[in-house]
Amino acid sequence: MGYVRDNPVVRLGILVALLALVSSLVTVFFGWRAQGMVSNKPDPYYFAAMGRSLIHGEGFTPYGLLLKRRSPLYPIVIAGAFQVTGENEWAVPLLQSFMFVATCVLAFDMGRRIFNQRTAVIAASCAR
Repeated sequence: MGYVRDNPVVRLGILVALLALVSSLVTVFFGWRAQGMVSNKPDPYYFAAMGRSLIHGEGFTPYGLLLKRRSPLYPIVIAGAFQVTGENEWAVPLLQSFMFVATCVLAFDMGRRIFNQRTAVIAASCAR
C-alpha cells in the first residue's frame, strides 16, 4: 500500500479508473434508457441472443446471416459473461463498463509512457 501512497502516477491512474467506472455506471443505469438517438432496447443487435444461443449449445446456426457482417468474438465474450452470471440481464452492461475502464486506463498508460502525464490525462478523458 505504501507504493500506491508514495507514487503520484499510480494514484492518478487509480483516479482515472474510478472516474471512468463512475462515468460508465451512470451511463449504464441512467443515461442509456433516457437517450433517444439509438435504440435503447436491451439487445438491439442480437449479440446477447447469440451469447445465449452459445451457452445453450445451439451455436451460431440461428444467426448465420448476422455473422457475415459481424465477428463472433464479442458474442463469445458475452456467452462467457452469461456463463459466469447465469444469464443475468446486467451482465453485458457491466461487462461493457469494465471494458471501458480498461480502455481509459490503457489510454492513460500509453499517453504517460509515450508523451507525459498531462497528455495521459487528456487521452484517458478522450477515451469516452
